[in-house]
Amino acid sequence: MFDTIEEFAAVSQLNSAEVSALREIVADKKLLAKAVELESHCFDTPWDKWDGIKIDREEGGEHSRIRYGAAFLAARRVPGYFADYGFPDTVMRETMTDMKVWLRNELQHRGICGLNVRALEWQVALYRGQVTRHGRLECNSEHIYKRDVLTDAEGNVLLSPGDQVINLHIPEDGPMRMEDCLDSMRRMAAFFSEYRPQINWKGFLCESWLLDTQLRAMLPENSNIVKFQDMGQHYHVCETRDSVFRIFGTPETDPDSVKNPTSLQRKAAEFIRNGGKFIEEGMFVPKSILD
Repeated sequence: MFDTIEEFAAVSQLNSAEVSALREIVADKKLLAKAVELESHCFDTPWDKWDGIKIDREEGGEHSRIRYGAAFLAARRVPGYFADYGFPDTVMRETMTDMKVWLRNELQHRGICGLNVRALEWQVALYRGQVTRHGRLECNSEHIYKRDVLTDAEGNVLLSPGDQVINLHIPEDGPMRMEDCLDSMRRMAAFFSEYRPQINWKGFLCESWLLDTQLRAMLPENSNIVKFQDMGQHYHVCETRDSVFRIFGTPETDPDSVKNPTSLQRKAAEFIRNGGKFIEEGMFVPKSILD
């Protein structure tokens, strides 16, 4: 399964240009050799030691193409990883569609059909079943809250260090309609009940640049992002450059150099010019939201 470009393309929902680019990479002996080396480097390393390995962090050009080739070669490992967890084939196939999100991000911002460093690191987690997709949202297959005690406005404890949660991730591939997000969360609850019953999760947790409440001033009042932010209790995580990467394409982008900027890009550029600093916030949503 996924041994051929055709099988990989079908499950990853690649378009014809993405398939053609992959064929060119595989046909290039130099690129293919480097892709084989990178695939082995990333996927032969045990998961508990992966965070410490060193990989080429150069962006663009053949670096992106090599990562794309490595991701294709590694796809043959996915069924085994998911089988080890006992996860169903349907979840595996839905999770594999994340590939197209990163390919199109790289094409949009760098004009290359390939993967940036973040994308490769994320594919390692997805391929190993550490993260799975359920509709609009993705989640970790296991996560423990490690920050300070989180309370609501009345001082009631919502989360304590060591509590288990369903950790949400938001793929960059479409609108965040509330009904779709809630449907994903219901599917996750059912998934954990059947395939991860040993996890006593307290609710849903998300840490993201999208939760930065400073974005409210840059978005329409009826924005889906604002509605998502309103779902739970927030807490500060850290200052982040991820917002710049997500809004403009790369962390190094000069906001004023963007051609034909969107409304969000214009307002974000003004925010940066005025000395603003984007932050990452966390949000906890109790199980009761699904009732």
